[in-house]
Amino acid sequence: MKKALMITWNGFQDQEVIYPYYRLKEDGFTVDIMAEKVGSIAGLFGIRFDATYTTTDFQYETILSTFDMIVLP
Repeated sequence: MKKALMITWNGFQDQEVIYPYYRLKEDGFTVDIMAEKVGSIAGLFGIRFDATYTTTDFQYETILSTFDMIVLP
């Protein structure tokens, strides 16, 4: 299974996250979210996603070996 990591932040622009997120899901990717905290984050218009990683978890070698793609909306 293909894996993608999307790096964003609480208060993100909803369209910049929601469109690539669901497009990747349509293509069979598992999509994980990285933000400033683990748990629920919200966009400017109230769209919510659950972040599974924090930006302090960012380890270059781990990211490269775990994910096929990194998305920076």
